[in-house]
Amino acid sequence: MMLRPDSVARITSFIAAGIAMVIATVIPAGYFAVSYQYMIGSIDAQAELAARTTEGLVMANPHTWQFEEIRLQELLQRHRSLDIHESRSVVDNDGNVVAQLSDSLSKPLVTRHYHIYDAGDVVGQVEISRSLRPLLIRTALIGIFSLLMGSCIFWLLRTLPLRAVRAEQVINQKLEIQNQQLHKAESLGRMAGAIAHHFNNMLGAVIGNLELAIACLPPGLDAHENLTEAMKASQRAAEVSRLMLTYLGQMPGKHELLDLSETCRSGLTLLRAVIPIIVIMETELPSPGPIIRSNASQIHQVLTNLASNAWESICDNRGTLMLSINTVSAADIPASHRFPIDWRPRSIPYACMEVADTGCGIAERDIEKIFDPFFTTKFTGRGMGLPVILGIVRAHDGAVCVESEPGRGSVFRVFLPVSTEEIPLQREETVPAPKFEAGGTMLLVEDEELVRKLAGVMLTRLGYKVLEAKDGVEAVEKFRQHQGEIGCVLSDLTMPRMDGWETLAALRKLSPGIPVILSSGYDEAQVMAGDHPERPNAFLGKPYQLKGLSDAINRVLS
Repeated sequence: MMLRPDSVARITSFIAAGIAMVIATVIPAGYFAVSYQYMIGSIDAQAELAARTTEGLVMANPHTWQFEEIRLQELLQRHRSLDIHESRSVVDNDGNVVAQLSDSLSKPLVTRHYHIYDAGDVVGQVEISRSLRPLLIRTALIGIFSLLMGSCIFWLLRTLPLRAVRAEQVINQKLEIQNQQLHKAESLGRMAGAIAHHFNNMLGAVIGNLELAIACLPPGLDAHENLTEAMKASQRAAEVSRLMLTYLGQMPGKHELLDLSETCRSGLTLLRAVIPIIVIMETELPSPGPIIRSNASQIHQVLTNLASNAWESICDNRGTLMLSINTVSAADIPASHRFPIDWRPRSIPYACMEVADTGCGIAERDIEKIFDPFFTTKFTGRGMGLPVILGIVRAHDGAVCVESEPGRGSVFRVFLPVSTEEIPLQREETVPAPKFEAGGTMLLVEDEELVRKLAGVMLTRLGYKVLEAKDGVEAVEKFRQHQGEIGCVLSDLTMPRMDGWETLAALRKLSPGIPVILSSGYDEAQVMAGDHPERPNAFLGKPYQLKGLSDAINRVLS
């Protein structure tokens, strides 16, 4: 989890303060501890030496040694350092001071003693005292020095890395924004998958029933017109689903080698017809242009959406729209305001389609949002033009970069990989189908009940007998029971227990030549991508109408 900037500052201050406190306390504390232990050891050694010296006098005069004060003072004076101030005394067992040498000492004092023995019996002790004041003064001076040194280190640790910390905070904030956008794109991907399967299934049921109802009514009736308008609205709803899939790069289409300049030039006639006359359009299209592997209709859609976005930003003012094509290296692609945010250029040349305008520009806070679906600064109901561009570019492993400033126009650059060699188009694999006469038996495999019921009505209207299965497992079982009469299979792609590809493979094991039509809400190129052991004879996109179903069956019959 990324730390907030104030948390980073607090942690940095805490660490710096901790190191400074350690320096300010450990050095004087360590000095005091070592010096104190040295002092104690020195006093103990001096006390033991004085006691051993005194024991000689005690042994010579066991009964009268307490009265030898001058002699004892002389013995205490031995091995005494003149530069060390201390008090030495000999005390008998009754606590009486027998002899003493004393300097002027300041409290607090440290006192150590050592016993005097006579034939194994304790007859007295030598006591030596020293003042702790000099040690405390030295420790205090060292503490002041350590505190100053700790303060300097705190300042260094707190201020010198500050720029790096702030830079790291900026990077972390950008990464957090990128992660949020990536999570959002991932969530939209899951949502689009649900739309492709469930929403398209429901729309298929609506459109199919509307089509059947319209066919039963003579033209001219109000009900006929109402149902026709409902059909148009349903088809526009299905288009929204396709736009969302395009935004997510899940509608790649079939690609071929294209000259980007020529492809853009072929779309200029229609483009000039829709651009207002007050907008001056200039072009710079080299010939020949960079070669890319793409789909011409998708390139036209990118160009149209960029141009529409540009002239709408010019509003009612006279302005200029500039379209240019060139080739750039990966190092020349800007890193700022680049989408998708997780895209990184490869070490290859890139074709650049640049559309610049002299319009109102885009605010900095909005640049990160303009590729979000349905985001618009104009009015509700718009906002899929730029997201569709991003989806098409994403499907090409390319990127879009934006430069804009309010009041100074915008520049959109689309970067697409340049093709360095001719890539042969993948031939569509087809499975030869046996002759299947109209009016035979169809096996319909569909998990959605509404779609299954509608498809059954459509097939019946086309003259076929229908056997229904709600998933692949049931389809295989019914095929075993009616293998001799089933002439064709219409199967959904996304189903529980056994999906369309698994169902196709299982049916082909039972009957290698059985013709199969595979149906899905996803784009045909995306569905057919990948290595599958068996291929269908035809593909039917959802939502489909009666004519689309009839055409798919006719392709199998042919």
